[in-house]
Amino acid sequence: MWSNIRKYVQNGLGPRFDKHYLIIESDDWGTVRMPSKKVYNDLKKEGCSVDNNPFTKFDSLESNDDLERLFSILIKYKDKTGRHPIITADTIVANPSFEKIIENGFLNYEYEPFIETLKRYPAHNRVMDLYREGIASGFFYPEYHGREHVNINLWMKEVRKNNTIFRLAAKLGTFAIDLEGNNDRYKKNFMATCHMEDESEINDIKNNLGIGLNLFSDIFGYRARSFIALLIFGTVT
Repeated sequence: MWSNIRKYVQNGLGPRFDKHYLIIESDDWGTVRMPSKKVYNDLKKEGCSVDNNPFTKFDSLESNDDLERLFSILIKYKDKTGRHPIITADTIVANPSFEKIIENGFLNYEYEPFIETLKRYPAHNRVMDLYREGIASGFFYPEYHGREHVNINLWMKEVRKNNTIFRLAAKLGTFAIDLEGNNDRYKKNFMATCHMEDESEINDIKNNLGIGLNLFSDIFGYRARSFIALLIFGTVT
């Protein structure tokens, strides 16, 4: 109920328009969620409730086929001015460098640009070419969603505790699993990059967002004009 009320409040504070517009905006491009069906099954065998979360069940890093199918639909349609529908793709530009984090014994967080992550996936060698093709054709436009889609402090605290399932997930190339026994995603969400447990974390968050903005420019060749924050509602404790 409160989740629905928050949405109505957010929408009520927005601007009003005389005309009707269809806005197609999509989050989480570029981020690792569930690397593969095998990883999903391995985590499920170990008792991780990945099947209870639609994101861990269905979401993965976009592949060549994903983009080709999407673009084949968008290119079919035009408005009365001859323009195709445009997807605003809110993009994550980095992911945890799991290999480096494991090598340093989970002591230090390391990240890598998502274009490096793509190289390790089996059907993703044309993703960046397809991104550029979509941008040039005018129906795909990336914007900024954050450096990475992980709350670094929360996640690193958990893997440093030697939490078995989180360390296994890291070795399998993912962090996007729920903490067992946590029934309130608004209190502890490992995907909520900008959520703070303490106000002392704000400088790190600002710094990481700034690094991500520069990385976005390096990857796409233009400055982002919008930012969709990765946070959860609640108060700093």
